[in-house]
Amino acid sequence: MTEADFPAFVDIMRRAAELTTVPNGKDVDRVTLALFEELIQYPIETVREAVRDHCRAEKFFPMLADIASRIEGRAEDRAAAAWAMVLRAMGRFGYYDSVKFPDPATHYAIGQMGGWRYLSEHLTAESAPFRAKDFARFFGIGERIAAWEHGPGKVRVAPYLIGQHEAENSRKGYDRRTVWDAVTCTPIPAEQLPALQATGENVVPLVHALAANARTRGVN
Repeated sequence: MTEADFPAFVDIMRRAAELTTVPNGKDVDRVTLALFEELIQYPIETVREAVRDHCRAEKFFPMLADIASRIEGRAEDRAAAAWAMVLRAMGRFGYYDSVKFPDPATHYAIGQMGGWRYLSEHLTAESAPFRAKDFARFFGIGERIAAWEHGPGKVRVAPYLIGQHEAENSRKGYDRRTVWDAVTCTPIPAEQLPALQATGENVVPLVHALAANARTRGVN
């Protein structure tokens, strides 16, 4: 969220106060301000959904642990689903083909783990459970800071992940590329592909990414 989301957040919490029991002595407005400061790293729609889920399942007004646990629980589910898609794409295309995943967080996580070609070539059955944990950690960071375009506190990731065939063609001076959609497993029309040099996969040092995000939030 950003400061511009505060009015919407106030509306969410006032609605929650109407639907649940507020403990005696609790000042909803003061609690709302404190919750906003603690939850600001999450998107407003994610918070809205978590509060709505809480109100449907619980009797009392949602506090920080209630909202955060629902958000983080879903974050784990999203990371697991994204990792399953990565494994499916590896099995279908391998590191030879270029691939585009549906969200920048996946591209960010793969980039932090060495890139599409490296990860595809080196992942083994023995290492997969450990790499899944690495992916989940980076994916969670990517959901906060990764984006397709540059922006305040955001890290731009590659619009697609380059495979071996495209990298070799680029080195030879050929502009030949086929990029596969990881969701539909179909090639993406060339006119829909943004320009991208085949020299890297926008691997961003973790400390730089977090620093950029912290600066935007006003954290020194």
